[in-house]
Amino acid sequence: MRKSFSFHIALCTICGIILFACNGESFSYRGVPEPRIGVSIYSASFYKQGYVKKACYFVNGRRGVELGGVPGMSEATVLAVADDSVYVAGYYNDGTNDIACYWVDGELHSLDVEGISGPGSYAAGIAVSGGNVYICGFGNDYIYPEGYYWVNGERFDLEAPAGTDVSLGWAITVADNDVYVAGFYHNENSVRQAGCWKNGLLLDMDISDIPSSFTWAIAVSDNTVYAAGLYFNGSIWLGCYWINGERRLLQVPEETIDMYITGIKIDGTNVHVTGNYSTEKTFVAGNIQRWEFKPNAGYWVNGEMQPLNLAGLTDNAIVDSYTNAIAIYNGVVYVAGYSAYRHDYDLHVPCYWVNDGIVRRDFPGVGAPFVINSQVIVVKSLE
Repeated sequence: MRKSFSFHIALCTICGIILFACNGESFSYRGVPEPRIGVSIYSASFYKQGYVKKACYFVNGRRGVELGGVPGMSEATVLAVADDSVYVAGYYNDGTNDIACYWVDGELHSLDVEGISGPGSYAAGIAVSGGNVYICGFGNDYIYPEGYYWVNGERFDLEAPAGTDVSLGWAITVADNDVYVAGFYHNENSVRQAGCWKNGLLLDMDISDIPSSFTWAIAVSDNTVYAAGLYFNGSIWLGCYWINGERRLLQVPEETIDMYITGIKIDGTNVHVTGNYSTEKTFVAGNIQRWEFKPNAGYWVNGEMQPLNLAGLTDNAIVDSYTNAIAIYNGVVYVAGYSAYRHDYDLHVPCYWVNDGIVRRDFPGVGAPFVINSQVIVVKSLE
């Protein structure tokens, strides 16, 4: 899963299904997926009641489920699905500050936010394991955040290096009752650098010779920690991933001027990463020629970019495309996200690919336009 807070960062994403064989060295198309497979895409979002945001989530873009129990404005930023229950984290405004919170099947639950300074507290990542709810996020603001994670509402600090109090948790996972968080911290020069934490303590990571970096996604498999994120090469942001702190690069498509990473999943020895890359395109509006960023859906395995057929998306000047989340079911990889119409930021449309690479929109009757902050994809047999 991966999220974008509308109050800090404007992100968009595209949903897809891609089926490949996993052999640890190369990656090639697998056969036709099983029949009678159900694919559901849950999207954390909000709707507007007048000018006031109200937290909700959508299933396959068709049904908005309101998340109530809070006063004033609210927004759902991230979600998870476990045992047919839907867990959503977000925030609401109490009239003065933004307050981090979460809902389980629509029922509001509190997080310990007592003593958090600044304008508020925000939930950025969520995981469910053994019946416990794990959430990571930050307090104060996005510029000088104070990083935390919560276990069933109880708050724990994310360690910041000596001389700085700045850290931020963006993604969270649990393995063998240990809590792993990805995000960033400020170094002694107040520069953001990629951070991964285990039970609140910073892990060693290769960030040598990098002006700045972030981690936006995390996974643990066989006691190995995988994190995906970005590094600044001196001129643009590029994608990378770390295996137990060792940095590896993602293939950069031609004409890329920017990248963003949203998800990571491990299947055997294969590392799957989702995100997007931007290219510079020329558009003509009337008699005026202009240049704009053109976001494109991206998907990598073991650092190598995989083909996605973006016909009808990237070749359309007004539609941007992104990948967002991954699920692996019976060896088949499902990559999730949405398309976004450039000049209508309230119109995000879930879709997905199957193994032929053709984008599918099997969600007829999509309801009112909505903004997607994050997604998860749930795949199961219908037999």
